[in-house]
Amino acid sequence: MKIVINPSYAHLREYISDIPYHRYKCDKVYRNKRNTVEEVTAPDGTKLVIKRYKRPTLANMVVYTFLRWSKPRRSCIFAGRLGKYGIQTAEQVAYIETFKWGFFHTGYSITRFIPDELLEKVNTLPEKERDTVLYHFARFTYDLHLKGIKHGDYSAGNVFFRRENGRYIFTLIDINRMQFRRRMTKKACMKEFRRLLNRKGMITVAEHYAALRGWNVDLLCGAILMRRGFNIVGKLKRVLHAVIRPFVSKENRR
Repeated sequence: MKIVINPSYAHLREYISDIPYHRYKCDKVYRNKRNTVEEVTAPDGTKLVIKRYKRPTLANMVVYTFLRWSKPRRSCIFAGRLGKYGIQTAEQVAYIETFKWGFFHTGYSITRFIPDELLEKVNTLPEKERDTVLYHFARFTYDLHLKGIKHGDYSAGNVFFRRENGRYIFTLIDINRMQFRRRMTKKACMKEFRRLLNRKGMITVAEHYAALRGWNVDLLCGAILMRRGFNIVGKLKRVLHAVIRPFVSKENRR
């Protein structure tokens, strides 16, 4: 087992070392599907979030052992890179890699709890405030793309926001798919919006974004919606998962 701890949290080493053995009290479960996301309280009172990644396939166990960084390691490294760009993400506390027969088996990412509101809740705000948040989020996205940063899973459920000193601050999570490029092509920028537009009202973000870039708003929004609607590969994957999942569940119960 490999444990890498932020020096600021070295005093929590014993607590963190027990996480793969599930020797901790869970305060709240946010997700328990492909990955598991839990809120916990460390012995010193610090609120943490533990993300346990789904066990990879046999092929990926080999890949993550010899060829590529694991997801928790990527998240930790990418968080450091984002900090250099002045972009906020959850503070990295530690990451854990467990191994079986010498191969990567399961990964854990431990971060500070973020008390801010998720962007997916923006539609609960009064209309004027909602529109202001979405405009500033479009500017944030514009800045992100100018810096060549591709999130890879850009959705309203992976962005927190808060108002601070008269401006809005956005915090990114689930950053293990992130890419840092010299420049983002127009096609790559459009692709980033595909999951974001699953949420009601998010077309406003695309409209503001297009205006900031000097692109034709109608053409851009239409192209984004078409790309989302004709995502054949994604739809086939969802169908296959739906067909295979019952059989996998039966195997796990045996």
